[in-house]
Amino acid sequence: MDEELPEIARDDEWVPLVIRTDYTDDSVWREVIAELSRAAGAREWESPAHLVDDRRWNGVTSDEALV
Repeated sequence: MDEELPEIARDDEWVPLVIRTDYTDDSVWREVIAELSRAAGAREWESPAHLVDDRRWNGVTSDEALV
C-alpha cells in the first residue's frame, strides 16, 4: 500500500468497526449492511456497527487495516 489510509473518527471505540475493502459487488455490500442491521435490531442492547464505505480503503488487507 503506497498511500496513507484515512483516519476513522468514531464516537465509541466499543462499537464494532466494519470497513469495506472490496468494491467489486455492491449487492453483496448491501447484504452485509442488511445482516448487520438485522442482528443489531434483534437485541435492543447491542450497538450497531460503525460502517466505513470509503473507496480509499479498496484493496486494503486486514493486516494493513490493523496497523
